[in-house]
Amino acid sequence: MVVAAVVVAVGVAVAGGPSEKPAPARAVEHYSGPAGATTTPSAARTTRDNSPSGWVQEALNKGADALVKGDEAGWMALADPGKPQVRAYFRDLYTSLRGLGVSHLEFQTLIPKPVNREGTWEEDFYLLYCFSMSSCPGFKYLNPGKPGAPMITHALTLKKAGPGDYRVVKVGRAKMARENWSSTPWQVSSLKVLKGKRVAVAASVGNTRRSKEVLAAAERAAVGADRYAGLVGNPQTRYRVYMATDKEWRTWFGGHSGDWAIGYTTFPQDVLSEIVLRMSRAGSGRSLENLIRHEMGHAVTLGGLQLGYQSIANPAMWLQEGVAEYIAYAPRPARSTTRLPEVRRALTGGDRPSSIVLGQLKDNASRNESSVYYGLSHFAVDCLAKKFGEKKLFAFVTEVLRKNDGVDDSSVKVFGTPFRPIDQACRTWIRQQV
Repeated sequence: MVVAAVVVAVGVAVAGGPSEKPAPARAVEHYSGPAGATTTPSAARTTRDNSPSGWVQEALNKGADALVKGDEAGWMALADPGKPQVRAYFRDLYTSLRGLGVSHLEFQTLIPKPVNREGTWEEDFYLLYCFSMSSCPGFKYLNPGKPGAPMITHALTLKKAGPGDYRVVKVGRAKMARENWSSTPWQVSSLKVLKGKRVAVAASVGNTRRSKEVLAAAERAAVGADRYAGLVGNPQTRYRVYMATDKEWRTWFGGHSGDWAIGYTTFPQDVLSEIVLRMSRAGSGRSLENLIRHEMGHAVTLGGLQLGYQSIANPAMWLQEGVAEYIAYAPRPARSTTRLPEVRRALTGGDRPSSIVLGQLKDNASRNESSVYYGLSHFAVDCLAKKFGEKKLFAFVTEVLRKNDGVDDSSVKVFGTPFRPIDQACRTWIRQQV
């Protein structure tokens, strides 16, 4: 299921199978965009104007640059020494952002409010950020029509401490904040981050018991995901996985209310790929690794794309979900899916699908309907791989998903034949496998 979101893209993973055990995850990105967009580096940033509000913003961005460089004292200089809660908030931001690999940080405002006579300034600030990127898009509201950097919002009250020196004395919720802007895990929770070769795993302090287990599974998953990223020409700089408690699941990145979901991937401002796991239902061992591989599979096949049109219709959903399941299980065949019982019942019933190109899954689909959909889509993609090889399969995926070309045109271009006979052959093959 792919629907549009204004700010982030959310991919949902569901449990499947009659045993109620977490099955290999499914993830659905709602809205994605160009991951490679660039802008002027923060080092070249200049003050907007020579006014008190401009001086305040310059002071804030001096601190932001210090954080990116690993200068904790320079960042903490923004927080008033007499405000312990403010200092704790800034210290948590420093620890989390550094652990997650922050590569750009920048404060921005739209129409600055005046500094009052007492030398204090209350303002809603956007905090732009990027992780593990050599460059970062600019502020979207100053560059209309262009990709914008991910951002959060918060209300800051600053007080003048000396010439050109301002300190934050209060942090609050911004009036213009959207829920998914103001609830990134690192803004609303104190995080502890474990870093591996390809993955950073974050959990809130006090909920890190399984961090090493998740990091090990994610590092294994990244090996396969990286291979397929190469096949579609969408290499990932680094993967980030957030381990959510049930309470955090309902709040991080705006929260997720679906009781059936066990994981999702979100794409803040179409630039980054952030994976969230619901740890109470994420499983362990192979199930956990499958869940992470599936989410990473969506990151590599859909990351950096504009998918907002899919709020109306998503004719390629079968391929999106099928290839993510394929990546989750490879090199194991589709027959190894835990969804096999549901798929078998669907193919032996009276409502068998007439094509491997399934229509878009309904938003209110049941767990069984979702499991059948993902299972059949997995078999469809596995059939294409068996008949044409992985290289051509992912060339087809690139044409349909990343270039938004039609199935028939892509089939002729990649497979050398119209899609209809392939469809018929794969339906027969799937029945034989099941």
